[in-house]
Amino acid sequence: MVNQIFLTLPVADLQRSIAFFKALAAGGTTHDEPEDLGFMYSHSFIDLDGHGWGVLYMSPDQAPQ
Repeated sequence: MVNQIFLTLPVADLQRSIAFFKALAAGGTTHDEPEDLGFMYSHSFIDLDGHGWGVLYMSPDQAPQ
């Protein structure tokens, strides 16, 4: 039996963070399609070692109240 966790990291600078994680995941696979809700963006991938990573950005100025 294999147990794993999927890490999702909140980020403050969306564009720089996406570039960093794309470089980290070079050769990895996309876990799901990016989701852009205007106030929130998320995307996840599986790295070369099989670990799941996610990037989540939420704009505090645009989040629904």
